[in-house]
Amino acid sequence: MNGQAFEFARPGWVYFVLPGGLMALAAVVWLGMRLRAVALGRWAPAGAGRIVLGVSAGKRTLKLALVAGGWALVCVAVARPQWGVETTRLPKGGTDLMVLVDVSNSMLVKDMGEDMSRLERARWKIMDLVDELGRAPVHRVGLMPFAGEPFELAPPTPDYDAIRFFVEDIGPGSVAVGGSNLARAIDRAAEILDRLPGKQDSILVISDGDAIDENEPGAVQAWREAARRKAVAAARDARLKGIRVFALGVGGSAAGEVTAPDGPGGTSYVRFRDESGQERIATSALSEATLAAVAAGAGPGQMDGYVRTTRDDSDIRFLLARGLVAGGASGTSDEERSIPIDRFRWPLLAAFVLLLAELFVPEAGPRHRDEDDGDMKGAGP
Repeated sequence: MNGQAFEFARPGWVYFVLPGGLMALAAVVWLGMRLRAVALGRWAPAGAGRIVLGVSAGKRTLKLALVAGGWALVCVAVARPQWGVETTRLPKGGTDLMVLVDVSNSMLVKDMGEDMSRLERARWKIMDLVDELGRAPVHRVGLMPFAGEPFELAPPTPDYDAIRFFVEDIGPGSVAVGGSNLARAIDRAAEILDRLPGKQDSILVISDGDAIDENEPGAVQAWREAARRKAVAAARDARLKGIRVFALGVGGSAAGEVTAPDGPGGTSYVRFRDESGQERIATSALSEATLAAVAAGAGPGQMDGYVRTTRDDSDIRFLLARGLVAGGASGTSDEERSIPIDRFRWPLLAAFVLLLAELFVPEAGPRHRDEDDGDMKGAGP
């Protein structure tokens, strides 16, 4: 291991999201104090002030400090702090693979059997892929969930345990913009892979291939067709850079009604207005034509690189046979790469400890004896 200066892989979380969250927390606390003061002054009965005085200002401050500290540490963890590097010898021709996983609302449709959603099947397939590659860990795997915009959750790394860790929690909340923009995700992945020094680059799209935007008025079919053309064009541009694009289709052939998260544990139907202006529930089915066009000519000899998901791992083995990764264990170990070491686990653990501690700090302080005596004296004969 060689030394390396401390840095953040995604500094925006520290420079923008963290202070924004702290300012929002401060605003909520200030507003709560103002409302409490107004309520006590106007509507509280006599003696209510004594009840409020029973709340310990010190303990309330401690609780707020623990919450603020936990939020700050979560932001630091998501920003992926890095220091130190490890040098890894990789077989020549090892592949940098970026996995694009669709987390749009249509992926919540449960048409995979046994009450399994498309997104759950996608997570399952990523685990199958990592397990298969783990038999000869010479390739780098990255993870990028996408909906209306992509989000680079993990760059290509040989640390498959980190990929497994991130896969568990990906969902619609992983990205800030709803909708479904596969073209933007492919473009972004191609930009990342094009900057890496490796000679073999691949993109794997795991999606239902459907484009739904409830904010897009009117012509839904026209919107879907435009999204398909853009995705196919983005895949073609990626191949011109020497990046192969593969696709794994997730979803049923029959259209299923699309829902979206709506409050804690709840869901509601995604609705849109059709060409006549009538409101309808959005439905979604697997668009194999889109995904097959995206992955056309991905494998050796211009073989297509699309397959529909299966219950077993035959779909993953099919993609590997088509050249999803190249080089493998047959390469010669003559390539060294220095990889920054992620340290996100430590601030994440510290954040968990602070937020857990906040739950056990009571707001009420101990009552003084003179207050108790005063209550007793005024209690009657």
